[in-house]
Amino acid sequence: MKTLALLLGLVGAALVLATIGSASVAQPSPISRSSTFDSSNDGWVTVTKLGRRSARWNAAGGNPGGYITSGFSRATFLSNSDTWAGNALGDYGGRLQVDLKASAPGAHAEIELYSTNSDAWSCLDTGVLPQDWHTYSITLDTTGLTRCDGSPFTAAQLRAALVGFAGVEVISPNNDPGPDLSVDNASLSGPQTPVTAPTGTATRSLTLRYVGGAYLHHVYVRHRFLGRIGSLDDFSCLGPMKVTIFRNAKKPVEVGTATTRTTTRPAWESFSFKLKTVVKGSYYASVTNSESPLDGNTCDAARSKGVRVR
Repeated sequence: MKTLALLLGLVGAALVLATIGSASVAQPSPISRSSTFDSSNDGWVTVTKLGRRSARWNAAGGNPGGYITSGFSRATFLSNSDTWAGNALGDYGGRLQVDLKASAPGAHAEIELYSTNSDAWSCLDTGVLPQDWHTYSITLDTTGLTRCDGSPFTAAQLRAALVGFAGVEVISPNNDPGPDLSVDNASLSGPQTPVTAPTGTATRSLTLRYVGGAYLHHVYVRHRFLGRIGSLDDFSCLGPMKVTIFRNAKKPVEVGTATTRTTTRPAWESFSFKLKTVVKGSYYASVTNSESPLDGNTCDAARSKGVRVR
């Protein structure tokens, strides 16, 4: 019996050690998109003073294997839109990584994440680049990402930006002549344990003006309100929507509604409303809050400044 108990104790201890050992092994983060450049430039392009062209690929000398290089001191690398662009909300809490080096001392670079759903882009200044490969890593959340204007991301801005993720830019803004930049092993990966990105409130702006009578684009316009609504934080807070026009009074008087239409800029929608009965006074436009159908952010209500009709 003592022998059996001893054996069971040894087996139990072994199981405990095995469990501890397996738990201590870090699990790799799931990579959602990557470019190792081991067999080609993977569709990346560079933009230089000579224009846009396919990135120069080198079969050896990377970290390890192949890599791409600019061949110019001032260049912008753009990731392959066919394989990199797309909703990256599932990568929230994960990482963007890229290996960089310069051909000579004094170069630096900027890594940008850009989006087709927000003007809030992320930028990381690398500082002075080494001449040997170095890995730069950015955490994909509001603590790791900083907007290109230096301000922090709000939850709404980051969620909108990741939903409309369009790719990565690596910018070398060095003066000519100067060292060129090399890139290898770019990847976007999610966290080891899925994290739900928080939603937030995206701000919107609303403007209004009154045209009593004037030519606009060779068309005579009379007694008409013209306006636009914008959302730099979250383009999906736009799209066709109802704008209500009011005349200021002790109890505001609704004079009509207009539906917005798309402009050439994704961050703006415009509208037009003809005032059928002209009553002197101050008028304003407003929209109610709503929910973005794309990313779930709350699209804030907005009200224009008052405009005078004389």
